[in-house]
Amino acid sequence: MRIHSSFAGGLIAATALLAACRDAQTEKDVTTRTANGEAATSMSGDSADKRGMALVRVVNAVPTQNTLIVRAGPNLQLTAAEFRKVTDYQPIDRNWVTFEISASADSGFAPLATNREMLTDGHRYTIVIIPDSANKFETRILRDEISDLKKELRQMLEATR
Repeated sequence: MRIHSSFAGGLIAATALLAACRDAQTEKDVTTRTANGEAATSMSGDSADKRGMALVRVVNAVPTQNTLIVRAGPNLQLTAAEFRKVTDYQPIDRNWVTFEISASADSGFAPLATNREMLTDGHRYTIVIIPDSANKFETRILRDEISDLKKELRQMLEATR
């Protein structure tokens, strides 16, 4: 039951942070606010689309890991994700991306989970890292379309009760 309650906690945090998002692709810059009022602004979806980029952020919902490192290929490390925190959106200029998750950012980076995804230019994505039943990591890549995502996250939370 411990995994389910930590998963639910991570989803609650993700829901609160995703609630500030509008659509996946926008005409204006997007400001995202955390529950304690911190704000981060990212480029508009249209601007990202013109530059051939998708925007990606990370949620760490693994209670046994204070910090997780995500790489989007061998040469692009995303901002470290603290437990129950969400990173700012970061641009990625590739469509096929292999995300690798590790607890260590040093030269001994060893992927503990890998997920290959296709991203669409101009859209926003959230990588949610959760524990699986074998005490390893599992990743879910969500396309940030809040009208559908908010309902889906609420249903997932209700299912864990």
